[in-house]
Amino acid sequence: LKLPVDSLGLDPAVLPAVREALSADEGMVLVTGPPGSGKTCTLYAFMRHARKLGRKIMMIESPVEMRVEGVTLIQVDEEHGFGEAMQAALDENADVIVIGDIRDSDAARFAFDAASRGHLVLAGMEAGRIREVFRAMKDRGVDPAQVASVLRIISAQRLVRKLCPDCKSKAKVHEEISQQWGIGEALEFYEPKGCDQCLRSGFKGRLAVHETMIVDDAMRDLIAAGTHALELEKQARYRGMLTMFEAGMNRAIEGSTSLEEVFGSLPCPDTFNLQERLHVGRVGHLYDPDAVPQGDDSLAEMFRAEKEAAKEAAAEPLNHGIFIPAAEPAGEAAASEAPVAEPVAEGEAVTAASEQPAAPVT
Repeated sequence: LKLPVDSLGLDPAVLPAVREALSADEGMVLVTGPPGSGKTCTLYAFMRHARKLGRKIMMIESPVEMRVEGVTLIQVDEEHGFGEAMQAALDENADVIVIGDIRDSDAARFAFDAASRGHLVLAGMEAGRIREVFRAMKDRGVDPAQVASVLRIISAQRLVRKLCPDCKSKAKVHEEISQQWGIGEALEFYEPKGCDQCLRSGFKGRLAVHETMIVDDAMRDLIAAGTHALELEKQARYRGMLTMFEAGMNRAIEGSTSLEEVFGSLPCPDTFNLQERLHVGRVGHLYDPDAVPQGDDSLAEMFRAEKEAAKEAAAEPLNHGIFIPAAEPAGEAAASEAPVAEPVAEGEAVTAASEQPAAPVT
């Protein structure tokens, strides 16, 4: 499994912040999603990106799903619990600690402690959307101030089926759907047809749809203050986050998936008008002076840079993207097609694919 970060399907606007977080000396990058959402693929891609920087990486997982060159793998089982595995990683002074799943309060405590003590922690967690992450952390007994102090990126994701490029055909959007979701006649969408290349299914592979929160200083203040999860989501959207539904609609607009997949696979808002959300050429960010704390020069500079980039791109052929509305924070998911990696045999407690000695668990 060798997916570069750029190929995961993340919003291009957040990629610089993601790369910066993966290069940090400490803190936490959290990947969330329900079972089968592809979050393990994203987590491994993040780990490989960190490995390119020549850092010492240890991964704790139960079970270990695949071997990774240059990474010491520790499998948690009945004999060796999570606490022992985490202590082994700390004793080995790993630069990066990868945790497959923060599933309980003990795992959460160890993960956040490590992230605040000079280690970069890349972790997965089962949570459907970013708003659910903060509720889950509260349930696991993690103090909001500690959550705020270490989090750098949260990326929630789900998978949708990818239309077969050999046979996809233009779709006629039903009038009822057009009226309900504000879909104009000028937009073109595609639907599955079926051919020999896709075994008559109309789909070929799956692709990820993400919503990604950049935890900057302003968001940290809100998290530390115990702000409600829905308000955190609203503030993140005001600062440029696309919900999964909005990102999924962009995937449908670009012809990668169908509207039916978006409506059937992603959390949909109660109301949505596509025509009102369209911004020609790019996925737009909203700068709301009432939502963004005064004196946030870095954010203001980001929007100034985006305006300049939009001017430079004006002469290029443009596609449509969804523009984030200034009103309600509505609605709502990674992995592209990837080769099957070599599995680790069940019961194999510790493995290392690069002749690197495994960390002892005592």
